Amino acid sequence: MSETTTDSQPLTLPGLLWHTLWFGMVAGLLEALILFTRRFAMHQTVWVSDDFVWIAPLSYALFFLVPGAVLLPLRLARPAWATPRIVAGQLTVPTAMIASLVLLGGTLHWVAHLLLATGIAVQVSRVAGRPSAPVARLVRRTAPALLALLLAVALVFPPARRWQERRAAAGLPGAPAGAPNVLLIIWDTVRAQSLSLYGYTRATTPLLDRRAATGAVFDLAQSTAPWTAASHGSMFTGRLTQEMSIGWRTPLDRSDSTLAEALQRRGYRTGGFTANLIATTRESGLARGFGHYEDFVLSRELFLHSTLVGQRIKRWRPLGGGPLRFYDHKRAAQVTDAFLAWNAEKRDQPYFAFLNYFDAHDPYFAPPDWRERFPTGDRLQNKYDAAIQLLDAEVDRLLAELERRGQLGNTIVILTADHGELFGEHGLHQHGNSLYQPLLHVPLVIWGAPGLPAGSRIPAPVSLRDLPATILAMVAPAAPHPFPGASLSRAWEAGAAADTLVAGAPKGIGTPPHEPVTRGNMSSLLAGTMQYILNGDGVEELYDVAADPDQLTNLAADSSRLGPWRSALGVRVPATWHPELRR
Repeated sequence: MSETTTDSQPLTLPGLLWHTLWFGMVAGLLEALILFTRRFAMHQTVWVSDDFVWIAPLSYALFFLVPGAVLLPLRLARPAWATPRIVAGQLTVPTAMIASLVLLGGTLHWVAHLLLATGIAVQVSRVAGRPSAPVARLVRRTAPALLALLLAVALVFPPARRWQERRAAAGLPGAPAGAPNVLLIIWDTVRAQSLSLYGYTRATTPLLDRRAATGAVFDLAQSTAPWTAASHGSMFTGRLTQEMSIGWRTPLDRSDSTLAEALQRRGYRTGGFTANLIATTRESGLARGFGHYEDFVLSRELFLHSTLVGQRIKRWRPLGGGPLRFYDHKRAAQVTDAFLAWNAEKRDQPYFAFLNYFDAHDPYFAPPDWRERFPTGDRLQNKYDAAIQLLDAEVDRLLAELERRGQLGNTIVILTADHGELFGEHGLHQHGNSLYQPLLHVPLVIWGAPGLPAGSRIPAPVSLRDLPATILAMVAPAAPHPFPGASLSRAWEAGAAADTLVAGAPKGIGTPPHEPVTRGNMSSLLAGTMQYILNGDGVEELYDVAADPDQLTNLAADSSRLGPWRSALGVRVPATWHPELRR
């Protein structure tokens, strides 16, 4: 770059281009710095890919070509108005605006963000005019090197991750002879009551209904949480929602061992494949122990939509919207194909794979020909049912391919859901807002486990928190494990004592006033057919879920029945969760 322009001379056209690219890269680096400070120093969830460190600067370099194109006519018509000092001031406005929006978000009106950015731009323009701080020279010396560095990182980062995965796989200890594979399939946001396997009048799971004849169906499986992150955390650590660090905006910390880590120590290859790009990405902490983990897929869409500006353009909210980011949904077939490709790479070691399917999550994705199978009734529930039927077909395809590869006979398959969904019950919609049964009662089917009575229905209530202990007991019966809880084998063994199952949800953040979770930390106990709910404001609810499946009659009016429930809850959840129980 031979540009020799000083701050008092108009920029040449190449100089204008380099200034535009430089300010765009700086804007991306500022956004990346803010988000990664929140993630690694403040331990907050920021919903971005690990590749964001290079995606953001390169994306903004492209985005800033728009203001650069606006400056081009000015440069041609009025060269004296295109000095480095003036151009720096003009390009500082969008740079500072982006940094302000990322840093302060919705705490300020967009006009305030603009005024703040303009004030910063004025000061930058003044400083840029000083002889001791020539902007043109700074850009000339650093822009090409910065661009080259970012391109190098973009080329090296993905291959380096694959190399690291291969190296880690090569260092795994030998697995016990004949160790079975373990496949954990999680249908995101699928409630049991919407599956024909559980008596739903619509044939949403016809293929699963047939396959269940060779497995065991648990009739009253309970999630530990009404939203994804905490439920997955329980299934991976055996901990209750009330015991874990994971929250609405905080990741799972390293306090507890994960199922993937435990199996990895026994020589298992571990792979995670998730379509939920909000709650189960690497930054959630749920990827710990997985030698291979696929969340974000590098693509043109990810490149354009991983930044604040890209998100605003995508959702057509240039100046509004909160911090939560949304990405193009990963379809069920993509999850299946990614797992099958990984599965085909190596056959001499057992594997543990986790698959999260997201199609039944709002907005309930199903192609038009699938939705046409349910033409009557509520539109949203029709889409939901169609999405579940699509998942049914996709899992059948997955299992059929494993059978064709000769693996299914030596694979323990567990199919469940992280939580359910509400469609107007109790005046509520979607999930994460309460602890009623449509959110906690989830499907659970297990195939291929030793000692499991094939073709059986297990009526006893069971908790998904026991999955880690169950899986370790299946693959290594005599070995100790680090997980609380016990194997679900007790649910089908004669004389097993009934469990009291615990679920919970922390106080909502920015949730509507009518949602129960807005009032504070919530907890639920299920014992037999009775469910007790303690709301954050101290309001208690008690239901007989067998006699009253819709939970319309609150039995808590009989206060004499509530004392044992309060006591049972007090010994099962940390004192900090419900301090009112210790008064």
